Amino acid sequence: MESRSGCSTREELVRRHCAAPGESTLADVAARVARTLAEVEPAPARAAWQERCFELIASARFLPSIPILSNAGRSGQLAACFVLEARDSLESIYTTLARAA
Repeated sequence: MESRSGCSTREELVRRHCAAPGESTLADVAARVARTLAEVEPAPARAAWQERCFELIASARFLPSIPILSNAGRSGQLAACFVLEARDSLESIYTTLARAA
């Protein structure tokens, strides 16, 4: 699927929302994300997991959520959503929101 600019939708998504400075392709983003995700693996297995993640993401057979694609290797935030516990009262809702802010 192409956009008005002639770029594929995937390329635009990567460029606008996922690419870190110096990155311009899904493969660039995949390399950063795969390296970051593999960091939690034991050292002997890290390279294999990094390559496996890279291949899946770069080929678009698996695409993590936008927050993961955008933030992996750039910040510690990889979650796409949060669950905040609030009771069924305005006071509890506002207190929960204030704590989250």
